[in-house]
Amino acid sequence: MSKLQFKLDPSAARNTAKLRKQLQASLQTVAREAEKNARTMAVLGASAGIYDTEEGSYRRSENYLLSIYARATATATDVLVEVGDTAEYATQLEYGALGEEIPAEIAVQMAEAIGSEEKTLYLGRTGHLYYIANPIVTRAAVFAGLRMTERFRRMFAAGVK
Repeated sequence: MSKLQFKLDPSAARNTAKLRKQLQASLQTVAREAEKNARTMAVLGASAGIYDTEEGSYRRSENYLLSIYARATATATDVLVEVGDTAEYATQLEYGALGEEIPAEIAVQMAEAIGSEEKTLYLGRTGHLYYIANPIVTRAAVFAGLRMTERFRRMFAAGVK
């Protein structure tokens, strides 16, 4: 049986600890940016498909707008972004209703097709056409993810900072 022992150079250990702290700080910055991007896109989407449209057959309130949330957390190696809404009618608003529903996978594909441009996914929903899908949260999540990916590429191309 052979026994090998390796000792880490103290300066290498200090450099590793410094890089770990830099990476964690960078991930926290990315998380804050992703949360802001998700929230911004969700508010823009709500405006485009609810609040800036022609009024129709229901009473408007700010309940949906107030139900939007975005949270991002950074761990030692990951950034998790959660974006959603808590309004009781959110699913019908997101995916449609009354025979006009779209599958979640299609909403994601449409949101991805727009790319990282700050542009909402508006499908024609209005106060009269309230049953048409308005994938607000889907677009916000995809947008935040694409922007985060771009940020990671820039970070690692330049060296983590």
